[in-house]
Amino acid sequence: MKSISSSLKSAARLVRGIFLLTLIGMSGFTPASSQTIIGKWNQMKIKTYYTAEGAKKNGSPESEIQMSSIGSATYVFYDNHTYRMESTTGNSKVVTLLGTWSLSGNKLEMKLLPQQEDPKNNPKTGAPAESTTVDFHGNIMEWTSNHLDDAIISKIVLTFAKNS
Repeated sequence: MKSISSSLKSAARLVRGIFLLTLIGMSGFTPASSQTIIGKWNQMKIKTYYTAEGAKKNGSPESEIQMSSIGSATYVFYDNHTYRMESTTGNSKVVTLLGTWSLSGNKLEMKLLPQQEDPKNNPKTGAPAESTTVDFHGNIMEWTSNHLDDAIISKIVLTFAKNS
């Protein structure tokens, strides 16, 4: 009886040990799907896809603009679900926008706060939150917005790099 009981106790300790080692080993593992938006993101480029009519007008089905050629845009997403965006174009002063965000699966919703630093950037009353699809590829984030009701643009993809 004693040997069966002690064998069962040893087996139970072994199973607990394997379980703990598995937990410890996986604690440093972060699957790609759990990539976080929290942090500072620098916009790298804007890629625009045109409808057939837009492609005729622009002479190409798509265009790509590197942000470094026109200015800069940086988004900082905070864990309290607020964000700050600072952008410049050419020699203009820095434009700062503040808002709230939520991410559900790959759907990002952003809404400007009613009172911005510059009142001309205040959102119109009742303006809906902007919604976009977000994809993470390591330290690269892409926002895709489809423009279903636009005769010229079919979709826009913004690409960001995480600032470490």
